[in-house]
Amino acid sequence: MSGTLKTDWKEGAKSLRPLDRWFADFIGRLSGCFDERLWWAAALASRALGRGNICLDLRREPGRPLPGADGDEDIFLPAVPGWVKFLRSRAAAGAVGAPGEGTPLVLDPEGRLYLRRYWDYQEQTARRLLDLARPLDNPVFPPGLGKLLRGYFPSPPEQGGDRQRLAAFAALRRRLTVISGGPGTGKTYTLARIIALLLSGEGDQKILLAAPTGKAASRVQESIREALDDSGFPPELRDRVPREAATLHRLLGYRPGAGRFRHDADLPLDAGAVIVDEASMIDLPLMAKLLAAVPSRARLILLGDMDQLASVEPGFVLGDICAAAAADSFSEAFLSDYRSHAGLDLGDAGILAGGEGGLGDSLVRLEYSRRFPPDGQVARLSRAVREARTDEDAGRAWAILSEEGPAPAVARRNFPLSLRDSRGRPHSDLAEAVRDGYREFLAAPSPEAAFAALRNFRVLCSHRRGPHGVEEVNRLIEEILFPGPRPFRSAAGHYHRRLVLITRNDYGLDLHNGDPGLLWAGEGGLRAYFEPGPGEGGNCRQLPPGLLPGHETAFALTVHKAQGSEFARVLLLVPPVESPLLTRELIYTALTRARHRAEFWCAEETFRRAVLRRVERDSGLTAALRA
Repeated sequence: MSGTLKTDWKEGAKSLRPLDRWFADFIGRLSGCFDERLWWAAALASRALGRGNICLDLRREPGRPLPGADGDEDIFLPAVPGWVKFLRSRAAAGAVGAPGEGTPLVLDPEGRLYLRRYWDYQEQTARRLLDLARPLDNPVFPPGLGKLLRGYFPSPPEQGGDRQRLAAFAALRRRLTVISGGPGTGKTYTLARIIALLLSGEGDQKILLAAPTGKAASRVQESIREALDDSGFPPELRDRVPREAATLHRLLGYRPGAGRFRHDADLPLDAGAVIVDEASMIDLPLMAKLLAAVPSRARLILLGDMDQLASVEPGFVLGDICAAAAADSFSEAFLSDYRSHAGLDLGDAGILAGGEGGLGDSLVRLEYSRRFPPDGQVARLSRAVREARTDEDAGRAWAILSEEGPAPAVARRNFPLSLRDSRGRPHSDLAEAVRDGYREFLAAPSPEAAFAALRNFRVLCSHRRGPHGVEEVNRLIEEILFPGPRPFRSAAGHYHRRLVLITRNDYGLDLHNGDPGLLWAGEGGLRAYFEPGPGEGGNCRQLPPGLLPGHETAFALTVHKAQGSEFARVLLLVPPVESPLLTRELIYTALTRARHRAEFWCAEETFRRAVLRRVERDSGLTAALRA
């Protein structure tokens, strides 16, 4: 078929984004090929990116639904005869080609279709990670390494000491180290002592700390400061440990006008080691740019939780790395080095020999949580959710969630038919929970006290839009907390005690996506306040509300937005709907945001389906890393 597209078969594309349809039309005009098979391939490859995928996997059976995002309709993979064969033919050669042919779309030998830019990101990331995963030729170990490791990590094997010592040795032995673990497993505690070992062995090398968001950067600063205050940390090294963490965009020197970063392969970072926390939040393009900027002789240490939600933008790089590197399986050469240089055995740490090396020797998983007792309800539920594969497993997780006791760490109640009553007012149960959760916040006498109170409670939502989404829930919470005219309300919708979340970076104001802010009325009128970072003193910084970049009300957060944060209590709203967003990773991430108590509002069927549904991101990165 040539010329212009017929319109009858495009009726099924109504739920595609305008961007996807525009891109498919553009590819047809660019290549001079107006076949429906190319149009659908281009449109769905664009749509795949919008859903967090790196590519479109054409190996799926025709007619299989491609899940929509929050509030979107499902689209079914069209049953187009000879689709892949056509895309490899001469007719589509102006638009689709094999890797290296320079076409706007890339079709790999396994039938994965990429926009060229994302194919390049994937290949650059894979090559750089595999290069970093090679062991150092002449690593420098501090004198008395075994004694240092035993002193820094005194915990017995059953409490994770062996794994922490192994992670520290890996960071000394290799240029790439990936430390994965849930909340309370000691990732930052381990990191602080790794920094001490690097400074002891290789002198005053420059070490840079970073995280994907401003909130995550502040948290890693706080965690490092707490680790340095521990009596077991060597006092003579405390002043040499970096205490400031930057967002990745600031670290790499993002240039908003140019849309590029200052630091890249031609101008790498000035560092002997680059350390990034909350690595599960890093998307593929940003990871590719980070890896390009890491100096050729520097170390890269990534910390994160492989079981958390994937990044909002395309890719799940940490998950792909962990999938490619068999966890807890190290090469005999690596373990032999550990015994030789550290003089230590692994004991009963659950570590296996016989791995192939490479990435496998770079990944250490910390499992013992000091925050949640192993036999406690939160620890048992998080394990059950992570490991759920069958209906029986899902039932076991539901049974743990439903346990009753005098003060359960996890509680549940059925999700109400509607979050509003018959008169349109907030449901009484929600009103009670919100008033109780935000009681200290409403009584706080200052912005500083209000921020402290906000660490006690937060409402989490699985969805952004719809009757149960975070947008509607925030409106409900505002009605509950401020039932009358909102005090000091401005024309822009600001009012006293309004909690907001920054959604767009503003480097001039030093505000970043994910930063929480608070509108507060004082002697100078209504001002926007932001928590000080470590080392900035105890007073909040402030600015006129009119200067705020993109922001939204944040008494309720999506689980995605809550990543990198912790609260004493969380209330998770899981509506009784069928949605691809309700996954094992979402339930696990929400549960582990709570330090002391999590309450789930959900139905049994919804919960069981969620823990059996995994986040699926189409990507060839795992295969490229294994190759």
